[in-house]
Amino acid sequence: MPAAEAAAQSSVAVSPESLALGVEIATLLNSEEITRVQTTKLFDETMPATFAGNPDFAALEADFPGVTQELLAAMRPEIEKQVIASLPDLWNRLGAVYAGSLTDAEMRQMLLFYRSDTGRWLIDQIATGVDFSGMIDTMIKNPEARVTPDDLRNSLQGAAVTGVVRTMTKQREADLRAMLATSAGRKIRALNPRLLAIAAAWSNEPDPEGDARIDAIVEGVIGKYIDADDDKAERS
Repeated sequence: MPAAEAAAQSSVAVSPESLALGVEIATLLNSEEITRVQTTKLFDETMPATFAGNPDFAALEADFPGVTQELLAAMRPEIEKQVIASLPDLWNRLGAVYAGSLTDAEMRQMLLFYRSDTGRWLIDQIATGVDFSGMIDTMIKNPEARVTPDDLRNSLQGAAVTGVVRTMTKQREADLRAMLATSAGRKIRALNPRLLAIAAAWSNEPDPEGDARIDAIVEGVIGKYIDADDDKAERS
């Protein structure tokens, strides 16, 4: 969704300059770099552990040792490419909300905070601590399930909050409290439910062509193992 269209759907008219500031905040908090970090954690840690604990995938792995790792390795580039390509749409949607809810001065204030040492630390802790295991487990058990705002909220809590608390210093705490006490900080906190709802809707956006490519990858990997097993049986 282009930035202008996202802004048009907002109940508050915003200037191009305001929208640019809103998109800048959204991009900073949901950057391509952050997305790649989260994708790495997803494929290196979360999905292997979740697959191992799922009876169906455990049975598949028992029949075809190594298939899970090969499936993940084969799907990873395609999924990462799809997510990265769709990020500008997310930035525009979130940016329109920021621009429609905060003044330009407040958005500049938030940008200054997020670019400060404490702001960068906070973004890093949340980005690296996010835990999608519960959401992935739900999706595996029910392929028709849709991402909800609560799913995203739960993913951001727990490990992410633990990381923030573990690495908090007196200076970071003071900086964070000062930011939350500003009008901008209060507005950002109040916007969280709306922002999560937008991110959930973006996550659920249909992509038939992308889904077809993923299905083809899965069928290709599993088909290779089945063919190899059949060949082995014929030679026995």
